[in-house]
Amino acid sequence: MLRVVEQLFGRFWALLLVFTPGWLTSAFAGMSGVPRVSALCLNFVGVVGWAVVNHQLGGWLSPWTAPLVQFLREHMLPATALCALLVATYQLYTRRKRGPRKQ
Repeated sequence: MLRVVEQLFGRFWALLLVFTPGWLTSAFAGMSGVPRVSALCLNFVGVVGWAVVNHQLGGWLSPWTAPLVQFLREHMLPATALCALLVATYQLYTRRKRGPRKQ
């Protein structure tokens, strides 16, 4: 599977580095023999592009998310306690469902 991914990366490395920047695509770039400067530049362009997209999306969603953020700002302690209680309850439920741990 890794060889197939490496071969595909060898063909489409520029697009993959721009549209999916990150440590995994950087590792594939290194394994595929992509020049380091090219990989860094394309990764940078990709990260900046995703930052712009996320910023724009945040601006568009702001009218819907602002009331939720304001509510959480006003009720930070109860919201945190509720979240911790839900996580603890889920953990207990899944551990009991799995049964005793075998050693």
